[in-house]
Amino acid sequence: MSIAIARANEIQYRVENGYGETEVLPGVYPLVRGFKCVLKAGHDVKPEVYADKTAIYCFTRGTGYITDGLKAYNIDELSFYIPDFSREFCIHAVSDMEIMKIVVDLLESDKAAYEDTHMVLPAFKRFSETEPYDQSCKGPN
Repeated sequence: MSIAIARANEIQYRVENGYGETEVLPGVYPLVRGFKCVLKAGHDVKPEVYADKTAIYCFTRGTGYITDGLKAYNIDELSFYIPDFSREFCIHAVSDMEIMKIVVDLLESDKAAYEDTHMVLPAFKRFSETEPYDQSCKGPN
């Protein structure tokens, strides 16, 4: 078993209209694609909407907000956003932002399970609003 590592200083972006993204660790897991993205202050991006995939956005640096036509979400700390499959949304950067985009292919079993039960989308949560999680195997550090 091997471990794949992507170093931040080795990631290169081609930035157009204030936005750039590059795939990191391509092919490491066939159903999951990860992208490191940058959005420059004062710019907007309307990411691709996926009807048959789950997308997760982790806002790791900078400030801004997301709008989806119904609601706005302020990004002022580490935050997470899972868009609705069919609703377009826009990300606006107030300061330079770094974003990790994770796109997951849904298996037929995932799609069937989704019909029975699923979280309400879109979903947005700041890190400070997340539930604490602990395990007995974790040490003091």
